[in-house]
Amino acid sequence: SLGSKTTGLLVACYDGYVDIVVLLASCPFLDVNHVDNEGQSALIHATQAGFITITNYLINYYPGLDLEQRNKLGFSALMLAAMQGRSECVIALLLAGADIDAVDTCRGLNAREWALHTGRWETTCALRRLLERPQPSQLYASYKPDWPQLAARVAEATVPQTCTQKLARYLCSALTIRFPQDPQPGGVLDHFVLTTTSLSGPFLSTACRTLCPNSPPAVGTRSVSVPEMQEQHSQQNKQHQQVYRESDPHATFMPPSVRAVHCTISLPTTMLHHGRVSPGIDPPQLMVTQASSQAHRRSRLRRYLGVKDRHLLQVPVKWNVKEVQKQ
Repeated sequence: SLGSKTTGLLVACYDGYVDIVVLLASCPFLDVNHVDNEGQSALIHATQAGFITITNYLINYYPGLDLEQRNKLGFSALMLAAMQGRSECVIALLLAGADIDAVDTCRGLNAREWALHTGRWETTCALRRLLERPQPSQLYASYKPDWPQLAARVAEATVPQTCTQKLARYLCSALTIRFPQDPQPGGVLDHFVLTTTSLSGPFLSTACRTLCPNSPPAVGTRSVSVPEMQEQHSQQNKQHQQVYRESDPHATFMPPSVRAVHCTISLPTTMLHHGRVSPGIDPPQLMVTQASSQAHRRSRLRRYLGVKDRHLLQVPVKWNVKEVQKQ
């Protein structure tokens, strides 16, 4: 729209049309930093509305995205997300490299101060937890899934106790009122999350292939989009191929991307599609219930009594679905 400067990408990000955002990523003439009359970009619309899927897709698949772009009031996408209490969008922007110390032009407050000023307590707690651990250690290739407290916990549990100590421990555990609380840093749940989300874990290792295992997202570090990363990786493959041909001109070079495709051919198709974004219709939820033992026995007895010639091979039962529906 020429009058309002509104594009299809802005409308899709404002209304939450994920499929349209995915399709527009393949358009080479699209300006992802285009703004409307109020100075709102596609990223600002998505983060302000709390569409985390669209926000992640803009960050990862739209090269040249400006994270620090301001609207006419001087607010960035990070500040607006903190004002609205969009904790997931705030974390995604910070891990993508947004500046947490940037201030607006009106009051001179940064994103954390705006979250406190507007009473967004959950967003403030999420910012505090993220700044305590700005780099996800489990996404490094050198991460080892070892729990440091395991040896001490095992030694404590295997210490022999007297009957009095066992009785006191049982009474304390029985009479203690347990209130819900946050997971402890370095505890069992924290270690479980780190192990399952690591590069060597069963989820990431079977679902996708990491091109840059030594440069995971971190607070204050600008992340590279997937198209730019693939272009850099293809250039590295061409350089390796040229060096390999110069050393042995009669041999065939297979780049790592092709080797990964050959390695994943034996995987099921459901496992292969996990590495891409497919925001289509949600798969249906199936609920399986088991019949009671008495109903199963009655059905078997009914089938047994209804058969006349039991010594002969029986024809399979025909399902009269239409007759049952009419009844």
